[in-house]
Formats: sequence, C-alpha cells, structure tokens
Amino acid sequence: MRIAIINSSFPTYNLACHKQLYYYRGQGDEVFFSPRADMWSLQCDRALLSAIFTWSLPTLCRDANLLKEAGVKVEIGGPAATAMPQYIVEQTGIDPKYGLDDRFEHIKGKFFATFTSRGCPRNCAFCLVPKLEGRQIV
Repeated sequence: MRIAIINSSFPTYNLACHKQLYYYRGQGDEVFFSPRADMWSLQCDRALLSAIFTWSLPTLCRDANLLKEAGVKVEIGGPAATAMPQYIVEQTGIDPKYGLDDRFEHIKGKFFATFTSRGCPRNCAFCLVPKLEGRQIV
C-alpha cells in the first residue's frame, strides 16, 4: 500500500508523524513523508494528516479536501484535531481521530522527542494536555 504521512505543522517536529512512518514502513508499505499534499501523496491509497497547532488547520483541511478529491482515503489527527474536531468536520466532512492513537503509542525507533509521562493534573486554560492525555499522570 502507498501511504502519505503529512505533517501539517511543518517545520515543527511532529513525533506522531515519525512514529507512523516507522509503523507503516515496518509493515512493508511504501511511505511518503511531506509537509503538504503534493504529487506523490495524490497518488497514494491513503493519507494521514496531523497538525500540532490549531493555526495549521486551514492548511490541513485544504490538503485533506484535495486528497479526497483525488480518491485518497484520508485520516486526520493530532493535538489540533483534538482541540477543534468540529472545525475539521465542517471543513472536510471527515471525523478526526480524537486523543492519542493506540496504534502508534509504543513504536520503537530513533526519534527526536519522547514522553517520560502522560497527563497533567492542572487545568491551565491554554493547555491541551489534560484534554488530550487525561488529568492523571501515568
């Protein structure tokens, strides 16, 4: 299968995208990694789009719609999708993945970031961590 992984918050490092890359290459899939929908991703069977920041969502939604029009099956996730799922549904008709995706949580690889714990008991107004990972530290 040909899979496109798109980091819609590029140039910021997106750990989830890199875990997806390891996961699908490990299954023998042909994987393309890009910051935007491009000629390679339009020829894929499937595309996974992830945005860290909500200000990346307009670009993510444009790319998702372009990929859908090309007949590519699209999945959307990331912290921004968890923060604003209704916006994504309204713009693309796609119900995004909410929260952490268990398929990619325990992937081994050489990454530029890691988590030593998940969750936060505080509830700062600006922070997504309790919404994304829960309030209990694990």
